[in-house]
Amino acid sequence: MNSASAIADSQTQSITPTGGTLRDIVTAQGRYQSWIADALGLSRAAVNAWISGSTSVPADAAGRLAGLLGVSPEAILAASRASQVEFHVGRLRELGVELVSGDREAVHA
Repeated sequence: MNSASAIADSQTQSITPTGGTLRDIVTAQGRYQSWIADALGLSRAAVNAWISGSTSVPADAAGRLAGLLGVSPEAILAASRASQVEFHVGRLRELGVELVSGDREAVHA
């Protein structure tokens, strides 16, 4: 799993993801899934699914989530894709599938 990969800009307190997952963004800001769910008027289960990567962030929610977390919608969508890759790689490993180093990069394409 990726370690937190975000750069905090101390002047603006904005977070710029650097290839990380949604969990990385949320963790870097010290936020909780329940806070996000309440702020967006969604269930905690829906937010958990986005953060775990089991489902993608819908395009219409990406803008709202981006505004809440202080990042661009593009950063949210990229982080959502990264979360999904991590989720599916984990599932494949649970099934005993071993990936070679180029497989993960191919999934990102």
